[in-house]
Amino acid sequence: MRSITVQLDAEAQAALATLTADGTSQSAAIREAILDAYDCKRSAQPRTETAPLAADPEDQAEARAVLAELDSPPLREVR
Repeated sequence: MRSITVQLDAEAQAALATLTADGTSQSAAIREAILDAYDCKRSAQPRTETAPLAADPEDQAEARAVLAELDSPPLREVR
């Protein structure tokens, strides 16, 4: 396991105090906060990557056409 040194400002110190008030060690609280931040950033990435597509009128029209096609009644077999 790797050790690091971090300088905390007053806001970060207060946050750490809250996170450790239940007896959680500072190391455990900091590790959990890093992993939570990583998960948050990772889950936001797809939204960031798809935002240009969501704003593209041509892509929106194509998506509406596909949805309309999916909502249409199924074709009947011709005998």
